[in-house]
Amino acid sequence: MKKEKTADLEWVFVGFMLIALGGALGAIMGAHYAGWLGEKYDKKTKILGYVMFVLGALSITIWKQFV
Repeated sequence: MKKEKTADLEWVFVGFMLIALGGALGAIMGAHYAGWLGEKYDKKTKILGYVMFVLGALSITIWKQFV
């Protein structure tokens, strides 16, 4: 059985900063951490990935209205 990975806190911080700046790359990072794009992560990281993805989608929607 393959051991599940945990998120690196520096990359999580970068992901949330990217969400604040526009959303698309942060949403992609969230999808990766949620386990949709490749590797398997532990439950805490998956939840964090879901949150990153949803916030990224909201950020994209908000930025589209103002730019």
